[in-house]
Amino acid sequence: MIREPRLLFKAMLILLIAAVGAAPQFPGWDDDLTSTFIRGKPIETEVTTTTAAPTASPRVLACIQSCPATSEYNPICGSDNVNYYNGGRFDCAVRCGLSKSG
Repeated sequence: MIREPRLLFKAMLILLIAAVGAAPQFPGWDDDLTSTFIRGKPIETEVTTTTAAPTASPRVLACIQSCPATSEYNPICGSDNVNYYNGGRFDCAVRCGLSKSG
């Protein structure tokens, strides 16, 4: 048994420093991890692209803006993935030239 407390403190301090230095180093949070390997194989990623829906002509947009409609909120999603505020606005868009089903 160690008789001097100073010697025990020094020995524990040396062991603590050695343990901290031997810990594995982890990459930083902002590092690019796309090249990281798991079980010897690179991580596979899938790239998908989307295209924007075509926009309506200024004439059609002006027609839609001029349609009278109620303030009722009953949304309808057209086949063009546009949410129309209610059935009246959807019908107006169809009458103005957007032939989309609800």
